[in-house]
Amino acid sequence: MKTKADFNRAESLTHLRALNAPLMAQAFEVFHRSATAAEVLPRYPFFDRRVISLCLAFPAEMKLRDGRSRWILREAMRDILPESIRIRADKAEFGDEIFDVVRNFYSDKEVSFFEPMSDFVSVDAAEQLRKQVIVREVTDVAAIRALWRLAVLSYWIKGLKEWCDAQAKGILI
Repeated sequence: MKTKADFNRAESLTHLRALNAPLMAQAFEVFHRSATAAEVLPRYPFFDRRVISLCLAFPAEMKLRDGRSRWILREAMRDILPESIRIRADKAEFGDEIFDVVRNFYSDKEVSFFEPMSDFVSVDAAEQLRKQVIVREVTDVAAIRALWRLAVLSYWIKGLKEWCDAQAKGILI
């Protein structure tokens, strides 16, 4: 990248790739199902096409400045949000809530819960992590999320197996 324009183009492409990532679509599907299950109609104003187009057009220094992301939004919120929130470097983290949900979910599970995943993960490592989380030996958010993803994977594999078994019997589900 030889010029500032090259850098801005590269930054906008990176931003656009992140918006188009499959994980983004999956996240919105999960958010939507969760919200509608609670009879809430979710809205995502920062994902309106006009807002996205505007943000993609911003030069990189309007997005990141002084080590803080979302600089232009932070400036727009000056005198509206409390300063401690407006300038914080991190996102809101629901670590305690996630931790409680995962601990409760896994509290009655045994090593057999991980068996359907044995082609994909180490059952012993998963069980060790489960035990460490249950007794609060491991509390970091990344480990908790990994354990939650194992639960999702386990249920996905179980559902796939049930579907395959039904298909083999000629049953459409």
